[in-house]
Amino acid sequence: MNLLFVTRFYPDARIGGIERVTGLLAKYFHEKGIQVYCLYFESSEYGGGLDDVIQAYRLNDLYDEPWIQSYLTRNDIKVVINQSHFFYTPFLSKVVHAAGAKLITCCHSSTSMKTLCKRDAIKQNHGLKRMLISVAYPVFKVFSERKLKKIHRTSLESSDKTIVLSKSIKAQYASILGIDATDKRLDYICNPLSFDCSISEKDLANKENIILVVARLYEPQKRLTLLFKAWQQMQCDDWRLVVVGDGEDRAMYENMVDRLHLKNVYFEGVQNPMPYYHKAKIFAMTSSWEGFPMTILESFQMGVVPVVMDSFPAAKDMIQDGENGYLVDDGDTLAFAKYLQIMMVDNDKVMQLASNACASSKIYNISEIGAQWMKLFNVL
Repeated sequence: MNLLFVTRFYPDARIGGIERVTGLLAKYFHEKGIQVYCLYFESSEYGGGLDDVIQAYRLNDLYDEPWIQSYLTRNDIKVVINQSHFFYTPFLSKVVHAAGAKLITCCHSSTSMKTLCKRDAIKQNHGLKRMLISVAYPVFKVFSERKLKKIHRTSLESSDKTIVLSKSIKAQYASILGIDATDKRLDYICNPLSFDCSISEKDLANKENIILVVARLYEPQKRLTLLFKAWQQMQCDDWRLVVVGDGEDRAMYENMVDRLHLKNVYFEGVQNPMPYYHKAKIFAMTSSWEGFPMTILESFQMGVVPVVMDSFPAAKDMIQDGENGYLVDDGDTLAFAKYLQIMMVDNDKVMQLASNACASSKIYNISEIGAQWMKLFNVL
């Protein structure tokens, strides 16, 4: 069987989670004898590295119907997986079905249908529209979210299958779109583990007193201001709070740390997160929304106990509270600080939770996740 991914960027893991997942699945499918192709839209500073697995080509015209249909037919593509934009699905559906193939659309982001926050909506528009948004953002929000919901509904109706990332996300998505949760057009398959390694008991025992954040430094989503408020309540000299990642709000965060006189907070910038996972004991997430965070899977895999605000559906699917991590009521910085402190003073508890986290990561092994995809292909 021949299969095509449609993506925004070349599936290089250094770009982001969607690209990492696409590459992992492509390798698995290739090993199973599937010929994998990829059409992508935009160039980036990263590319290549998967040439022995994927035949990739950048599309110059997203809507060149004759060329794309010819490409599908010429390469005998049987299944197309859309990892790109939902607005592209209706056009893609027309071309894919004309070529006799099946279309799977994947939803990697939040399914809550929230539009841009006011700050970003103003930033991304110009002229009169920008002025109107600044004074009437609630109206813009209502109409934007209504439009977004319509785009998702059209995408669902245009696809042979829509795949979300967890059971709870599926239930939420069905509810928002006004369909039954048992609708056969909708299903879920989780993301696979990022790393092809595991951590030993000896390495677990030798971890350092580090609370780790791996995130884009973007306050509307990641809300690190909440984490810093929690840290302010329980910071101590023999623990460090380490932030790996960069983004537009880094300066604001650094100023907040200075203003609150927070100790032992380190901003590391963009780095390979593996050495940090290897050392850290605790992983912290205070996001306002997420899809199915790869960083939680990575923390599981490396025995870093997650403490996560319960602000997105997949949180409950991933974390068994008190077993492989802790779930905290959304926005409750007092409770967040409490659970951090519990583990900071009880190393036996950390070790127990870390061991359970490692064990729970096994269900996300690429062999398990890949088998679910193979089953879906057979059904289609």
